[in-house]
Formats: sequence, C-alpha cells, structure tokens
Amino acid sequence: MNDRKALQQSKNSLEHLVIHDSLTGIYNRRYFESELDEKWNCLTKSKGSLTLMMIDVDYFKRYNDTYGHVAGDEILKKVATSLTSAMRRITDFTARYGGEEFIVLAVEMTAEESINYARVLCAKIRSLNVPHEGSPHKFLTVSCGVARMHPLANDHSKVLIKQADTALYSAKANGRNQAQIYSASLQPNS
Repeated sequence: MNDRKALQQSKNSLEHLVIHDSLTGIYNRRYFESELDEKWNCLTKSKGSLTLMMIDVDYFKRYNDTYGHVAGDEILKKVATSLTSAMRRITDFTARYGGEEFIVLAVEMTAEESINYARVLCAKIRSLNVPHEGSPHKFLTVSCGVARMHPLANDHSKVLIKQADTALYSAKANGRNQAQIYSASLQPNS
C-alpha cells in the first residue's frame, strides 16, 4: 500500500512539473497552448468569445543589468503572483509564455471589458512600486497586447496569438506601460 501511495505522489509531482513554470509556479507555455486549443474548440461550437492578453515586463534586460539576475527572477515571481491574484473568474488564467512574457486567457468578455481588464493588470504591476532605474518610468511596468475573437472552425488559435503580439508591439512602440487592443489598423502593411 505504501508503494502505491508513493507512486501516486510521484505521478502527481510529475504532472505538476509538466504544466507549471519552475520559476514562478504558474502555468507554463505548454499548458497554455493546450488550454487555448481546448477553449478555442469549445467556443467554436458555442460561438463565444476568447480574449488573449500578452504581457511583457518593460525594460527587463535593463532591470537584470542594473539589479542582477537573482533580482530579475524575484520580479518575475512578483509579476506572476500579481497577475494570478487579479484573475476575475475561475475560467481566467495566467501562464508564463517565456522569458519575461506572460499570457492571460479569458472567455466571454466584450472588447471594452478586455482592454479595461488589461489596463487593470498594467496598473496592478505599476502599483507594486518596484524601483527600476533602467526605465524612463522609474518603476517596474508592463506592456500588454490584447486580442479578442469569436473562434471559427476554419481559423486557428495562432491567429489570436499573432494579434495579441501585434498589439503588444504597438503598446511598446507607443511608450510602454500601457495596454493596446488589436485592430486591423495595427498591421504593418496597412
């Protein structure tokens, strides 16, 4: 009986490691991609909406260069904790996308609710009041790109990721420390 219990504990630990980021403890990119595909498929059938927010810590390389990588790791943990604590519904979740990028995935939000939610997340990180001498804002901030869609069977979830990424780069190009929602006018060729 003890062997069975030990085996189950090992299995549970392994399952946790597979879907969680080892530094921040939140979901990892692998889990995000799986969850995105699952929600995409469900919402294709129900005709619901899906919002994706791509969040990047502003001037993170400068932060590491100024305060060191250990301090940078601590900042990533703080950002992860703050984003997770700001989730409004049980169906919303955040994940570490990679490096200093995070993802928030939410369902059934209007465009206005989506951008307002993203602005709240940006303000929450700024309210940590973490000094950042390498930033023109002098405190730790994030930029956020928001994309919202009604998934269709003939589309792919990567379209949503690309749109959020485009909006993120627009937020960064416009001074950072802000949220930008995707629109077709953000496309480089338009």
